[in-house]
Parts: sequence; C-alpha cells; structure tokens
Amino acid sequence: MGKKPQNKKQMQKVKNNSKTIKKKQADDKSARIKKAKIIRAVLSWTILIGILVGLLIFLCNAELFAICDIEVVGNNQVPTETILQLSRIDLQDNIFLTGTIKAQNKIRENPYIQKVKVQRVLPDKIKIEVVEKQKAYILQLNEQYAYIDANGDILEISNANAENLIALQGYTTPYEEIISGKTLNEEDIERLNDLRKILKSSENIDINDKITSINIKDKNQYILYLPVYKKIVYLGDTSSLSTKMLRTKDIIDKTTDKEGKIFVNGQFNKGFDPYFREEANN
Repeated sequence: MGKKPQNKKQMQKVKNNSKTIKKKQADDKSARIKKAKIIRAVLSWTILIGILVGLLIFLCNAELFAICDIEVVGNNQVPTETILQLSRIDLQDNIFLTGTIKAQNKIRENPYIQKVKVQRVLPDKIKIEVVEKQKAYILQLNEQYAYIDANGDILEISNANAENLIALQGYTTPYEEIISGKTLNEEDIERLNDLRKILKSSENIDINDKITSINIKDKNQYILYLPVYKKIVYLGDTSSLSTKMLRTKDIIDKTTDKEGKIFVNGQFNKGFDPYFREEANN
C-alpha cells in the first residue's frame, strides 16, 4: 500500500515555506537592482563632476578668456579712468574670476554714480554701464561751493563756481555736515521737493532759466531772484502755483526795465491781488 496523504496542516506549511522562499528571492533581486542603480548614479555623477571640474580649470586658465577690453559707457561727470580704478578690474584678468558685484559696489562709492552695471561679454570683454546723478543746485560755503542733485545728494565740494546752476540760500544743513557723498538734512530735502514743483511751474511761463537763486529758509515764503528782469519774486508757499506764475509773468511784462519786487504770496481765494513794488535806483 502507498504512503498516506499528508494532512492539511503539513500541506499548508509547505505552501508557506514556498512563499517565504519566493519572497526572499524577490527581495534579493530588488536589492541587487537598487544597488546597481545607486552604483550607476554615483558613477555618472562622478564622471559629470570630473568633467565640470576639468572645464572649470580650463576656463580659468585659458588665454582665450583673458580680458582684452573694458568698455565704460554713460559717464560724463566721472572720468573713465576713475571708474576703471574703482572697479579694480585689470586687463589680462580672467573674465570668469572677475567679481562683477564687487566691482559694482566699489564704483558706486563715487558720489556721482547713481546706478552701475558690470557685465561679462564673452570671451574677453567687460562692459561697465553707469547712470550718473546730475548737478541741479549749488550751495555757497564761505569761499567754497557744494554741488548737489535734485534729491539733495552732495556730489562735490569745489573752489570754483563754474556751473550755471541755481544757488540755494537759507539752507539749514550745518556746514560741517556738507560733505561729498552725504545728503542734506530732512528739512532741506523737504524744501527741494517744493522746488521741483516751483521750477516745473516756472517752465510754463519760460522763466525757469532766468532764476539764478532761490531762498528756501521759510517753506511759507520762497523767494526767487531773476536779475535779468531786475526782479525779486516773493512766491509764498507752493499753493496756487499756476496762478502765481501767470500773475508773475504778467507783472514782469508790464514792468519791463523797472527794478523791484513782485508779491504773489497772498491767498487768492480771499481776494489777494498781486502787486509790484518798484525799487528806487541808487
């Protein structure tokens, strides 16, 4: 007689063992595949990094990328040589080892420089683009003069008044604080904001280029000096500027060759009527 069939418990145990063996084999295969992928990835990255390092070494040493030209554009006030010195970029420097951000920061130290952009032009050129601040007013400091822009930035202290600029009287920034590269105090900055409105309005009656000096001591009483017309204009504050300028021009036209003061500093909505006070000739 043959062997008796195994009972159900023994058969289930065999099946379980078979499943365990198959699962272990599958896990081993998956681990081998994963390990192979990791090895390939590491090898690929190692090769890529090696190529990049080699390329970097080549770029940093190749004569092809030695700077042969430095172009400076946009400068009128600041000499090109000054900008080049500030940039600290030299011919024959490697273009990739040149710090453009550092160069921009150094160039910006000049008081006349408002904006600067330093860029590489491959393979061997550096281009420096600058935007300069413009002289707008002049301050007299005893025997010296300070040039400032429309925002109150102090651009330069000079021994000569060689510019046809509007002179500001009555400013409050202390002499010792008027230094090239600094800015006027907040009170004077507020006055300059008013001056922009006044000069813009004066353009409409074509007298802006005739104003040689403005007293800004009192924001409620700006005083304009127009020697070509032999007139001083008491403007008051910046209210009703258009009306004030039109009445000023009307008085100038009606008092040609007469020296005196024009008063347009009242409240027009309360019936103020501008007037001219002639000065007696000495």
